[in-house]
Amino acid sequence: MLDANLLFDAAFYLNQNPGVAAAVEQGVFSSGFDHFLKFGKCEGRNPSPFFDSNFYAAQNPGVAEALATGFSVVDLTTLLNLVL
Repeated sequence: MLDANLLFDAAFYLNQNPGVAAAVEQGVFSSGFDHFLKFGKCEGRNPSPFFDSNFYAAQNPGVAEALATGFSVVDLTTLLNLVL
């Protein structure tokens, strides 16, 4: 079974996104994961040091088009895992 911490690393995410960390401290978001689900995944923010959203999109033809329709890279990865 895949370790969920490989998919989303809260400490990494907050360290890489100090504005998000401040918003979490102020109670705007309940956690870094909350921000990632609502905004970060669509903004191309990396959920962990093991997944680079921009690199993934650049290496996979068609991802940019899907992103333009509202899918995030994480949505696409999940969808592909379900289909394959």
